[in-house]
Amino acid sequence: MVINTMKYVQRDQNNRYRYRRGIPQRLRILFNGNREFVKVLGKTEEEALKNFPAIHSHFDKQLKSAAALIPKTSKSTTPSP
Repeated sequence: MVINTMKYVQRDQNNRYRYRRGIPQRLRILFNGNREFVKVLGKTEEEALKNFPAIHSHFDKQLKSAAALIPKTSKSTTPSP
């Protein structure tokens, strides 16, 4: 089974393959508070393998774009006056 090697792919309760990826806490505000991306890849393993690259690329671009808009918070070592 090839699906076990693909990151973010699971089988749901209806036996469909789905892409499920968490959204970091600091970026959720840009995605209407959603905690994760979920998209059905298909009913068969072949459909999932065919659809995975485009869906993974799409969500990866979304996360990278959002991360560019909200910089990581840096912890300052110097106390503020």
